Amino acid sequence: MKSSKKFFLGSFIAVVVSLVVIVVGVKLINEYETGILEVAADQQDAYVQLVLDQISIKENRDDQDIIQNILSSLDASTYKYWTFAKDDAMLFVKDIVETNKYKGFNESTYYTSSDAQDFIQNLKLNLVSHKKIEINGNDYIVSGVLFSYNDANYRLCMLSNSEVFLDNNNFLRSRINLTVFMGVVVLIMMINALVLFHMTNSAERKNELLRERILDLNYSNGRLNEMVRVRTTYNVRRMVFNRQMLLGFLRRIELKKDRVGMVSYGLIQVANREEFLKRAQVLLDRSVLRFGLRDMDKLALLFVQSDKAVAEDLLKKILRPEDKILTLDVWDFKDMSADQIFEILSGENPEGEVEDHE
Repeated sequence: MKSSKKFFLGSFIAVVVSLVVIVVGVKLINEYETGILEVAADQQDAYVQLVLDQISIKENRDDQDIIQNILSSLDASTYKYWTFAKDDAMLFVKDIVETNKYKGFNESTYYTSSDAQDFIQNLKLNLVSHKKIEINGNDYIVSGVLFSYNDANYRLCMLSNSEVFLDNNNFLRSRINLTVFMGVVVLIMMINALVLFHMTNSAERKNELLRERILDLNYSNGRLNEMVRVRTTYNVRRMVFNRQMLLGFLRRIELKKDRVGMVSYGLIQVANREEFLKRAQVLLDRSVLRFGLRDMDKLALLFVQSDKAVAEDLLKKILRPEDKILTLDVWDFKDMSADQIFEILSGENPEGEVEDHE
């Protein structure tokens, strides 16, 4: 009981520590991701400010001039692109194809999510800001600015898929290191728990085996004298036990099956009983038990610690051509009980039988 308590206590501590390590590790990774995104967003803000300065440095540009000579010349892809709007009307989105889809429409037709619309509506004049928003199911870091040019209000935004920043090699390396560290710590905790379980289980098994041996010795001690008496009184090589003793032997074998080992059983019919028994005294050893049945020409045999092949080989040596093997098989202790074997060999119901040699 004490070892079981120690095991449960150790397992509980291991699980708690593992959970703490996992929570701390996930928190560190999330904080690191947040830090990476914040640094990237600041750099993106500076880039937007630089483009805004390029637009403002020259006066009297028209919308097409800004789009063709500045925005279209900037690198754009699925993961990083620009949007440009005038008085809430979209002028440019990513490239020519996307621009044709949204040109002239209100910004809300592109920035459909609530967080994206909130960001667009709250842009400050000439002050670049950033936010994490969702567009078409993808997370983006958007940097944007509201500015006035040629008596019109414009909104310039740069969007970058957050996964682009998180897939940076340096970040991946750091994230992998944190994950590996967390996994190693959890693995150590689990190994410690398994080792503790193994040690506890081994101790419990030893104690259980010791208790079983003590009980077995106590049981065997009461039977020992009787077993010695039976073995010394009856010479198995010369003896044919009566039918009533068959059930008792079968039940004893079933009780001691772990120590007895393999047992085969057979039922034979002999033309001359006396001649067969004389041959049996010479050719069969003490491991073959013989039992007489109601039919005098039939004998039940138990081959202790012998498989079917060995038993069949012995019978071939001792039986005459006129003798018959009626039944021969290995006793499967899992599927057949002593009473079932008795019924097969004797053809009788064992319920009325009494072990008269206890």
